[in-house]
Amino acid sequence: MKNILSSRTNIIIPAILLWIAFVIMIPSCSDGSAGRLHGWDLDETTTGIGSTGISLPLYIPPDDEIESGTWYVPAGSKITGKRIKTGGVVLDAGGITFRQCLFRPTSIGRGMPLLHGSGPETNLIMDCEIDGSLIDPTVHTGLGTSIAISAGNIRVEGCNIHHFGSGVAFHGSDPVVLRACYIHHLVDTEYNPGDWSHTDGFTIRGFSGAGAIIENNRIDAHNGHCTGAVFLQATWDDSFYDNIAFEGNLLEGNGYNLMIERSNGAYGANIRAVNNRFNVQGYGVGYVDHGPGWAEWRRNFLNNPHRKGNRGAPAPEPMTQGAAGLAAPGNLTASAAPGGTITLSWSDNSADELGFKIMRSIDGAFFDSLTIVDADSVSYADTGLTAGTTYYYRIAAVNDEGISDFSNSVNAEAQ
Repeated sequence: MKNILSSRTNIIIPAILLWIAFVIMIPSCSDGSAGRLHGWDLDETTTGIGSTGISLPLYIPPDDEIESGTWYVPAGSKITGKRIKTGGVVLDAGGITFRQCLFRPTSIGRGMPLLHGSGPETNLIMDCEIDGSLIDPTVHTGLGTSIAISAGNIRVEGCNIHHFGSGVAFHGSDPVVLRACYIHHLVDTEYNPGDWSHTDGFTIRGFSGAGAIIENNRIDAHNGHCTGAVFLQATWDDSFYDNIAFEGNLLEGNGYNLMIERSNGAYGANIRAVNNRFNVQGYGVGYVDHGPGWAEWRRNFLNNPHRKGNRGAPAPEPMTQGAAGLAAPGNLTASAAPGGTITLSWSDNSADELGFKIMRSIDGAFFDSLTIVDADSVSYADTGLTAGTTYYYRIAAVNDEGISDFSNSVNAEAQ
């Protein structure tokens, strides 16, 4: 019935259209390591400059581009095959490309990113190594709160990122891509005596763009004080994130592998995870703290390097909390039609849903999330199904607080 995010409608609908165009617009790269392998195939030899074996000449930026030790890179700069030791690189001018470069600073500001900014034109960091190992954590006590890249309107592809407090953070309202990168050896330090940093391999704290693609990465968060491999959090009161897709990644390390938090803000109903692998060595696959949860959760598995495609046991979907007072949809039915379509119909019994979560199973026991359809919806057509296969369904209402009870379960045999 009522969509509690109706005030965002004029933002969300155009964003979804841009998201579709964005996914079509950016294919896998063919001129670097990006796009060739899944996350579970990556290591230091298949990312960054590890596969090139070249000794890179030092690049010293011109004096007029340096201010207080920080390099303000001019718009449209294209830099290939250089070693860069500047301790702060600002990308605000936009249209900047670094390709097959080695970033290896010896110092960094307390709690600061190495590469940061969001320009009017998309920036590209491709096939680079971003190495914080020469930064002395006993001198730079904020190293554990540092981050290799914090940016918007950027593509980071095929990079080997290591020895920073955190790996990559995206933000803003422009499309962003993290593809075929290996993030590892995160560093934890005491920010103040007894106050240890909490690090993330990849994070989004606020993103309202047309799409964030997190694809074919290996993100390893092994240290003593990590939050986990991936952390999505609407930290501030006005924070909002949506339109984020995870596919083909290996997430591993301590803490949780993949986390969604509403926190003080909100997030939307288009957060998706398909065909990822989880190497659980900490608390678990992940968790969801309030909000609608995953719109799509399919073909995600625990990592097993001894199985084809590293497919271990199915990774259970982390579910959001129950929303008090949110009525479950009722009278769910399923009807099959020729051509591999099953149509679901139900009664909308809630007054404050954000949408309805559609879940499907082929055994009636283990369900995958297919999508979250709009508020006020009372039907959904599941297409492209295999004739002769019986499919099972259940649905639930979702809102900013969490999820209702599930409807009755139904099944139908595809034709």
